[in-house]
Amino acid sequence: MTVAPPQDLPELTQANIGRLLAVFAQMRAGAALPAHGVDDACEYCEMRGLCRKAEWGAA
Repeated sequence: MTVAPPQDLPELTQANIGRLLAVFAQMRAGAALPAHGVDDACEYCEMRGLCRKAEWGAA
């Protein structure tokens, strides 16, 4: 079985590069790290204190 994204891989690559460039520019400007946790996965994560998920909504 092969799993393939619905979008064109080169397009996804360029979109991801753009996203990363934007995030790193924001961090260099002093922005906090973005929170990308998915509740279904975070429910079982042992790193909640490290990522401070409980504080995400307060920001």
